Amino acid sequence: MGSTLDAALDAWEREDAWETRLVARVSGRSLVLFRRSEAGRWLELGHGGVLSVQRDALKELGLRRRRWVDGASAWGCTFETDQALSSLSEVINTLLSVIGDAETASFEVLAQREPPPDNPSLLSAMRRAAATQDDDTRRNLYAALVNATLLVPIDPETVHLPSSEQRPLAVEHDVKGPIWGAFSDWDALRQWCPTGHAFGPVHGVDFFAHAHERGGASVRINPGGFVGGELYPSEVAMMVDAVKRYYQKTMS
Repeated sequence: MGSTLDAALDAWEREDAWETRLVARVSGRSLVLFRRSEAGRWLELGHGGVLSVQRDALKELGLRRRRWVDGASAWGCTFETDQALSSLSEVINTLLSVIGDAETASFEVLAQREPPPDNPSLLSAMRRAAATQDDDTRRNLYAALVNATLLVPIDPETVHLPSSEQRPLAVEHDVKGPIWGAFSDWDALRQWCPTGHAFGPVHGVDFFAHAHERGGASVRINPGGFVGGELYPSEVAMMVDAVKRYYQKTMS
């Protein structure tokens, strides 16, 4: 197991990307080692309960329960940017033995090559809509959604296909059909999936038009996050119609 971890750490260190993640999975749990040029190196323990005896062991390793992204919290710690890989390997090995059977651990290196869209105007509009329920605030939210470049998770079965053949991932199904998910930014996506997930950057106009064309799917913005909500098919249809009327008016 140690040599496999050492090889993964070496690949993690050599990867040239906006953000590089080393994901270690053991006993149904995951931990993620991050490297990002402007944010340094840090480690997070994935979602899941931590037993009291494990909590004490985590604290001894220097991990703390901290808020990392917009209200979400996780057990984690930071590392010096020049900390030796052997030191990181020792921490990860010890942590794996705390949360599961370290000998069965698997490792994967993932990279986000370019900075994802961050959509600050959309985040502001969503926060205002969460605090104030009136027509003007809601209209501003709809406008921000159709003008944003959303992070749309890709169905894993199609992630290796050309972009024109990829399918959005249904984050849930109800009696009416699939519910699609879309995210305002990378931190919001990781609140839903701590290890990250393949996504396509899709302009809001195109995303909602496609949802409407596919039989009127519901859309969840930032599912699992602290700022977001669900748009029902009638709202999606209204947004699509509003965009069409706007384009017809500007072209006439």
